[in-house]
Amino acid sequence: MASRTLNYLMIARENAVVNGIRDAIGGTFAFEPVEWLKDYPEESTLLRLLRLNTPDLLILDFSDLLKAQRTVSVVQQESPTTEIVAVCEENVSILATLLRSGVRDYVTPSNGPEDLLNTFRGLSERLSRKPVLEHKGGEVISFLPAKPGAGAS
Repeated sequence: MASRTLNYLMIARENAVVNGIRDAIGGTFAFEPVEWLKDYPEESTLLRLLRLNTPDLLILDFSDLLKAQRTVSVVQQESPTTEIVAVCEENVSILATLLRSGVRDYVTPSNGPEDLLNTFRGLSERLSRKPVLEHKGGEVISFLPAKPGAGAS
């Protein structure tokens, strides 16, 4: 079991799989919901949620592949430590797209309650071992000339 509370953001339409996920993680593991959005948010809304909450986990509905891929891209840029779980149909092309976009875990309508428990148990264990990283606010990059006479020594 997790030694710390793991928070999650869910972007998914309500259906049996999503309800099963909510039951599995709500009743068994130390997951705390940040928010549940029933449609894909605007980029500014997503950025605000990521900056305010820094979720450990994003549960993302892949029913609209293009919007889901955009969401994954924003999450990976803004919050690279956030793990993403896809909710999708079991389709080879979708699964290949998931892997290419960096999504490591997925659940499908064919997943039963025991499969959901196993998936989120593994996520809970993996996420609880990750160090807690603070959100970095910015970077300073500087280029200095390193040729003779430039005073770079």
